[in-house]
Amino acid sequence: MSMKQYQKSVVAFLKQTGLPVYITGQVPSGATFPFITLTTAYAPFAQSAGLTVTAWFREEHAHTRCVETMDALCAAVPEEGVLLHYHGGMAVLRRAAGSFITLVNDENDRSILGGRMRLNVHLYDA
Repeated sequence: MSMKQYQKSVVAFLKQTGLPVYITGQVPSGATFPFITLTTAYAPFAQSAGLTVTAWFREEHAHTRCVETMDALCAAVPEEGVLLHYHGGMAVLRRAAGSFITLVNDENDRSILGGRMRLNVHLYDA
């Protein structure tokens, strides 16, 4: 199973929003809003790990755009989950229980609003 291929499949899935996707902590200096950050989560074969996706906005209608994007992501990840295929395996993304989606402000800039989605990923070898 290729972790790099798994990560690429999650990034490709999130790019369906039309927003750039970066790994948390690897956002380029001067990146243009809006964009999505993704925590990387790896699980041993046939086990689950947590994954956090955050869509970040800084604009006049940030709240509206953030809610619309999170609604689109909710539709893309139904309660039963979504299956992603990649070279060497497959992953199932499912909604995490409890606080599945929350709205947050950036700790350093209160004008930046984020929609945070918590997912669980279950990896399988091909």
